Amino acid sequence: MTKKRIIILVSAIVVFVAILILRNILISKRTKEFNSLDDFTTPKDVIEYMEGIYIKETESIEEDFYLDIYATLKVDLYTGETRNEEYYRTTVRIMANTLKYKNFRIIDDEKKNLISVICDEENSKISRTYINGDDSYFATRDSEIKSEKMQNVAITEFEIEATELNNLINKNWNKTAINTTNANEFNDYLYLDNGIAVRNVYKKVFNILFRSNYSSNVLNGIKSNTSLEDVVKILGKPTFGSIEENLIGYKGTDVYAFFTGREISIYRVEDYETDELIEILKKFQDDGDVKKFVSSITDMWPDYEEYAYGEEFVNLIYSLRGIKIQFNITPSHGLIIGSNYAGNKEELKELKEKLGIKEIYFENLDFVYEKELARVNNAKG
Repeated sequence: MTKKRIIILVSAIVVFVAILILRNILISKRTKEFNSLDDFTTPKDVIEYMEGIYIKETESIEEDFYLDIYATLKVDLYTGETRNEEYYRTTVRIMANTLKYKNFRIIDDEKKNLISVICDEENSKISRTYINGDDSYFATRDSEIKSEKMQNVAITEFEIEATELNNLINKNWNKTAINTTNANEFNDYLYLDNGIAVRNVYKKVFNILFRSNYSSNVLNGIKSNTSLEDVVKILGKPTFGSIEENLIGYKGTDVYAFFTGREISIYRVEDYETDELIEILKKFQDDGDVKKFVSSITDMWPDYEEYAYGEEFVNLIYSLRGIKIQFNITPSHGLIIGSNYAGNKEELKELKEKLGIKEIYFENLDFVYEKELARVNNAKG
């Protein structure tokens, strides 16, 4: 065998061996199994399991943190307007367990994102996660997106025909406008023999139902059992819901009207002053006292339809006003503004930006429609 052939053969063997080694490394990496959180032993394990690119880890340059992990994560915080919260939540959860719940940071220079995680090492749990300095990043960003999309809904012209509804409107929805002396009560509603049911909240009627046995026209020649197709022919394209969902709705100057083909559900359009709300928000910004904040709201508006609270949560809802005050109920901790809020939304946005009140969030959703949708679904069982 010539010297040249020997060299070629040796070179081929070297290449072959290198390929085998690389193949074994790849197979080993690919077949490494993670069946529980305890199978992760290094930050590199976590990043690569989450399909990111691990770069390095160093002792944190921040005094209160144990480790800085540099990586390029698989996805950004948002893809378009779709949040990737679950990806980030999972990454943080696995990393925290791997580091035995020491404080850490994940630094993604490519996406310009900084995730700072504060843990309770003694109790092995995550206390706070800050993304780019915000501990409710996704709720804040969602609020910004929804705020930009908020727009006033079309107003439908209603010709009110039901005597009971005209009386309610003329008497400013005072609950004494409807005689409920002999009514049967069920699920917050008082049911009358004439086919009407009402829900009272504080001193006013919150909602009135015209049920299938109410025989007169309610509005615009429409009865309780008028088909949804015929309602659309009379009132036009629904503002809320659809025929396919078996619920359609419209908003007028004075009332909302929702139809199911079996009953008509009416809510009032609430008009109210919001100057005092602004002042309460400013005080809350100064002292951060949630209890005082909520108490001031209920003193101002005692007509909430839902109010539940405990040591660590608050759930206060004014659907007709387009307002929710929620702490530790959803990621949006604070004042949540619906699209049917009657006050000046731009004033709230300006207040949020100028005073840095992060506890103001916006939902591109009419809370009255949300309430009616929940009522109909509950009735279905």
